[in-house]
Amino acid sequence: MNQMNSPLIRVGVFYDGNYFLKISDYYYFQHERKARISLEGLHEFIRHQVAEEEDVDVRLAQVTTAHFFRGRLSATEARDKDRLFHDRLLDDILMNLGVCTHY
Repeated sequence: MNQMNSPLIRVGVFYDGNYFLKISDYYYFQHERKARISLEGLHEFIRHQVAEEEDVDVRLAQVTTAHFFRGRLSATEARDKDRLFHDRLLDDILMNLGVCTHY
């Protein structure tokens, strides 16, 4: 079966990394939840929303590509408050989820 006739719905997720990090920081530092946004959970939410909108089983809605765009830290920013360490932690999370990073 070719892709045009496939019942699978392919979803692409594209992140504005700076905006995403501001939202994630808000939930971690200011919101009563005190936790970061789960990218895995967000992808699952997107799949469910797409499946509901398209009136298909959620198994047919799959995130097949995800990209994270963000400017690179400057040397001064990387030195401040362990920013480079936290930046690398985020890279590890993105890599483990198969999200392609663009800096």
